[in-house]
Amino acid sequence: MAMHIGHVAIQVSDLERSVDHAIEVLGLTETERGNGQSFLTANAKRYELQFIESAEVGLSHVGLELEDESEIAALRDRVIAHGGQMISEVPRETGIESAIRFVGPGGIVFEAYARMTREPLSLENTFAPLARRLGHLTFTMADKAEFEEFLVGALGFSSL
Repeated sequence: MAMHIGHVAIQVSDLERSVDHAIEVLGLTETERGNGQSFLTANAKRYELQFIESAEVGLSHVGLELEDESEIAALRDRVIAHGGQMISEVPRETGIESAIRFVGPGGIVFEAYARMTREPLSLENTFAPLARRLGHLTFTMADKAEFEEFLVGALGFSSL
C-alpha cells in the first residue's frame, strides 16, 4: 500500500493571521476560503494545509493520501484491528472522492483518502518559490511504543 502525508488540518484562533503567515513566510497559495476555513497549497494539490478557525487551537487531523481507492477498505480493517476508532466513512472536504476518518493512539485523528483534486501543471505550482510540499510531522506521545505500533501495524509505515 502506497501512502504518504497528504495534508494537515490545524485549528487556529486567528484565521486571517494564520493564512497571512502561511502565504508570506512559507510561500503557500490559498486555494479556497469559506465557512471559517482556509485551504493552502505549495503545488498542484488542492491543499496541503487546512486552517480551521476555532476557539480551541491545535491539530484537527492528519490527512493520509492513498494511491488507490481500493486500498481504503483494507486500511479500515487494519485500523479497527489495531484499536483505531472509526469516525466517518465519507469525505468531509470537497476535492476528495472517498475517505475514512479515524482516531488512533493519543487521540490523533487521521483521514485516509484517495484522489485529491489537483490543478493542471503550471509554472506557478511547479516552481513555487518557498515550500514545495509537506515532508514530515513530529508528535510528542505519552506512549511512544503504542503509537509506533499503530503507525507500523495499522497504517503500514516502516520503523527506523
